[in-house]
Amino acid sequence: MKIKRLLILASMALVGFSSCTKDSEDKDSTTPQQFPQELLIDGTRYELGEGFVLSYGQASFHQGTNLDLNVVTSGISVSFDASGFPDTATGSGYIFYLEMYSPDSTFISPGTYTIDTAGSGNLFTISSGATFTYGVANELEYGFINGSVEVTSLNGVSTFVGTFTEQGGKEVKFSYQKTLAVIDDN
Repeated sequence: MKIKRLLILASMALVGFSSCTKDSEDKDSTTPQQFPQELLIDGTRYELGEGFVLSYGQASFHQGTNLDLNVVTSGISVSFDASGFPDTATGSGYIFYLEMYSPDSTFISPGTYTIDTAGSGNLFTISSGATFTYGVANELEYGFINGSVEVTSLNGVSTFVGTFTEQGGKEVKFSYQKTLAVIDDN
């Protein structure tokens, strides 16, 4: 009887231990996935790496501040000089670029930014945007003819989710999340 009781207790403990382990595994599998840092060009996925914003300040011909978002795919490494300005790049891949007009001069303000092919420089517009091939023979630029990006911000972390169409008709999707340095280029 004593052995049977010990076996039952041991079985219950084993089931309890298995349940705890399973619960932990379930909890881990239900935690939010890491935000997709990716550039999708006509269905082909490229992982995004470094990003930064260049500030060209305010001017009389546009509203707000001209802030240019620059993000490279993981095959490209950007080097910065002693002052923090992008100096050189090595490797190969794509560069994703948006010239945006933000009401704030220190970061890209939350909101929806839309391609404006007329280049009016109104707030929450993108006067130009493109993907560039880099580090390959015959480097090419693929300008965007339409599209938009939604920008949100929480605790200094900016999130970008957008869809664009290139001049050749390819669809480009972009999702990126990071605390971005704004580098003054005035």
